[in-house]
Amino acid sequence: MELEQVRDLNKQTEAIAVVNAPDLTPTEYQKLQNQRVKTTSERVAERKHQLQQRYPIPITPEIKIRDDDGWYPKLRLHYYLTYDPQIVRNRDLKEWNGHLERGHGKVALQDVKLLTAQVELLRGLGIPGLLDPNREVRPTDPDVQRLVSLCVTCSRDIKDILNVTVSAKMTPMQIVGSIST
Repeated sequence: MELEQVRDLNKQTEAIAVVNAPDLTPTEYQKLQNQRVKTTSERVAERKHQLQQRYPIPITPEIKIRDDDGWYPKLRLHYYLTYDPQIVRNRDLKEWNGHLERGHGKVALQDVKLLTAQVELLRGLGIPGLLDPNREVRPTDPDVQRLVSLCVTCSRDIKDILNVTVSAKMTPMQIVGSIST
């Protein structure tokens, strides 16, 4: 087997173990959280509980693997992008106030995870209009051309805010794909 196949098999095996792990009560989960050394069965049960808290649907191996690949932050960003902008502002204000409270007026900026800038950048680029499932997006679409022009012009800001690299060498659809995922 090649290295990639072994990696994928290990991911799948672990995902199945998480799905088949017993459900934990909140008390059992809290006890595991405080425990420094955990057995494999305790670790997978803890992970299953975390996934159950994060996703309001039955946990499958696919969900576990996607979550490991960073699916949740993308879903959260998409949620904030498609709903009232005030929701993300309120969320960021709550996050900021929580850091101020826990830090007794001092904040470690690297620990603050604000989403308003990301959401507003995506709105400014016109991403919500491109997410319409009934819309056929083509490289010649005026909205795509506008997005490409803005992305190439503001590539440094996009890198800083979204951590996505955009270059003039990319095709329009590569730029749309990298910005929208």
